[in-house]
Amino acid sequence: PARPRRFGHGRRILVAVVVALLLLLLSLRGLANFWTDYLWFDSVDFAPVWRTLLFTKIVLAVVGIAVAFGLVLGNLWLAQRVAPQLAPPGPGEQVVIRYRTWASSHRWWVLLGVSGFFGLVLGLGAVGWWENWLLITNSRSFGATDPVFSRDIGFYVFQVPFWRDLFGWAFQFTVVTSLVVAVFYYLSGAIRVHSRGLRVAPGAKIHLSVLLAVLATLKAVGYWLDQFDLLYSERGAVFGATYADIHARLPALRLLFFISLFAAVLLLVNIRIRGWVLPVAAVGLWLVTSVALG
Repeated sequence: PARPRRFGHGRRILVAVVVALLLLLLSLRGLANFWTDYLWFDSVDFAPVWRTLLFTKIVLAVVGIAVAFGLVLGNLWLAQRVAPQLAPPGPGEQVVIRYRTWASSHRWWVLLGVSGFFGLVLGLGAVGWWENWLLITNSRSFGATDPVFSRDIGFYVFQVPFWRDLFGWAFQFTVVTSLVVAVFYYLSGAIRVHSRGLRVAPGAKIHLSVLLAVLATLKAVGYWLDQFDLLYSERGAVFGATYADIHARLPALRLLFFISLFAAVLLLVNIRIRGWVLPVAAVGLWLVTSVALG
């Protein structure tokens, strides 16, 4: 009986060594480029610049992963607390029942594994912010304002790019988190598909309504940022905001901004109302308005 144990232990060590060697071979090119960049920056007396870039990327990656992991884990933990502990009925739900049977003894491993995966995938996206982060943390005033919004030119050069990055990441994160939470609720039985339609438990409805309201609010933020892009418009005869941009597109973006906020309010009000009539109405209003204004 002792020999199989030794063989199994040795096999695991061999697999670990092979995996480590493969990872080392795959990373050799990246390590070579990394070391070459340092040597070049150091040769022209710009090693502090290289260290600043490296430190900024590492900090953004760590913060992004930690924030994404914590938020996903918090949402899944909340979903676990409010989800009903009832097995979904029906022969078509056998896969769900098997999952819940297996997950009942591995609950925290499931939460940590899912949160770790999405936290790593979404958090690493923050590394690409390094340039815009350095711009906003070292922003300066140009001493001149634009004629449309009366903002300092430095706002567009130093701040808007970073807010764009942050908005894009937050919107993507909220979409992914909403989908993951919805799947978790389905697997836990809080969302059930019947012949009569979709049935959602009250706790799951509140949670998903809040996430969708956050998504609508972020969409409003996106419209607020879009208005500044009009200053870089290439649709007219000249570069910049033309008559149509100021008198047609700008009012349209502002209207869409308020409609998105109104949709967010409807989603929160929907918590107290049975069914999903208000969310459907909010999405319909937003779609109709977007198409009409477009």
